[in-house]
Amino acid sequence: MQKEIKELREEVNMVDKELVAVLKKRFLVVKKMIEVKDKEKVNVEDLDREKEILSKFDNKCIKEIYGVMFKHAKNRSL
Repeated sequence: MQKEIKELREEVNMVDKELVAVLKKRFLVVKKMIEVKDKEKVNVEDLDREKEILSKFDNKCIKEIYGVMFKHAKNRSL
């Protein structure tokens, strides 16, 4: 059993590395978008876009994670 747990933990670690890499890429794109919106004097907050993104998911945890990302984007703390 310990071997199986160790193998699964290693798999989770690999997935975490992939996830972090993708999140970093997303944050860079969002930062660029914020720069463009600032330059064009467009509000960073777009509730319709947030609803559109959240509507793709039925998992509460994923929706909460996106909510945190939206909050940090609005606060420019990515």
